[in-house]
Amino acid sequence: MIYRKNIRKKILVYLLLLLLPAGQLLLPSCSRQVQVSTINLDTLDAFSQKGGVALKDRWWTAFNEPAINRLVDTALSSNFNLGSAWYRLQAARAVVDRESASLFPQLDATAGGEIRQPESYFFQNEMLRLGLSASYEIDLWGRIRSRIEAEEYLAEASLYDYHAAAISLSAEVVLSRYQLSAAYRQLQLLEQQVEVNEKMLSLMRDRLASGLLRGVDVLRQKQLYEATRQQLFEAEMQTNVLQHQLAILCGYPPQRLTRTDTLALPQLPELPQTGLPVELLQ
Repeated sequence: MIYRKNIRKKILVYLLLLLLPAGQLLLPSCSRQVQVSTINLDTLDAFSQKGGVALKDRWWTAFNEPAINRLVDTALSSNFNLGSAWYRLQAARAVVDRESASLFPQLDATAGGEIRQPESYFFQNEMLRLGLSASYEIDLWGRIRSRIEAEEYLAEASLYDYHAAAISLSAEVVLSRYQLSAAYRQLQLLEQQVEVNEKMLSLMRDRLASGLLRGVDVLRQKQLYEATRQQLFEAEMQTNVLQHQLAILCGYPPQRLTRTDTLALPQLPELPQTGLPVELLQ
């Protein structure tokens, strides 16, 4: 009996092995048909685009905002960091002039006088001495010229540092001013929302006193009112921070800058020429 059971098991295993390839062939016929569709998308050749308009030196005038122009002009004339960069440039140019003086002859002039009073009071000796000397160093090995060129390169680097500082300062002023304008708008919205929530809370309390409303609804409205007040407080802090930041950039005390009118979002001008790509510079 045991022998027959083993034979039956072997026969079942052989049958399964024989039917398995047929099952594999039949399975694809039961799969779902998938239709492949293509979507026409406009692909960009590059992620950055270049403009053809020449960039002005006073680039912020493209926004046509008199308030922006006044702020940037004030910052360029009163900012302390930019003033320090300007004086570093003047110091570098003065060093160039000092080193360039070695190319010219050096002249030394001396003058002296002396009066001698002898024992006799009727006679006295007066002596006057004048001297003039000149020296000139021949730059045979280029030592003086190399020193002058080194200082000229440092002065040129200081000039570019000054230009970079001016561009960064103007960008920070414009960005801070528009951020402050957005903060003013958000502050106005939150002030209006606080007034609405306060009125709703007062009305709900009246209805609660009349028995027309549950206490939990009043509590929920009070939580909403307090949360809106918290947002208003945070918006006021952010506005004060932006006001102080803009005042420091312009070079005057933060107390001098008061709340001004909001600016509309600017109409972006055409893309300017960006110059050489970063890959080429690298």
